[in-house]
Amino acid sequence: MKKIFLLATVATAFAFASCKKDHICSCTNTSTAPGSTATTNEVTIVDAKKGDAKKRCVKTTRDWTAGGQTYTNTSDCKLK
Repeated sequence: MKKIFLLATVATAFAFASCKKDHICSCTNTSTAPGSTATTNEVTIVDAKKGDAKKRCVKTTRDWTAGGQTYTNTSDCKLK
């Protein structure tokens, strides 16, 4: 009886640990371009494990050039 209870407990814990659900990734976007303002947006990562959602919700940086000037866009994201 104890073995069955232990096996059921482990199976239940495993099922909850690997469940997929929707996760919210909140990103603050900034730019070094003149006149730009910081913005915040949220992205829903659908039907993912928390670890997979964390891998997708990361900080990114992109450089771009306009009119001979180089600017940087940064998106700092955190999983809610």
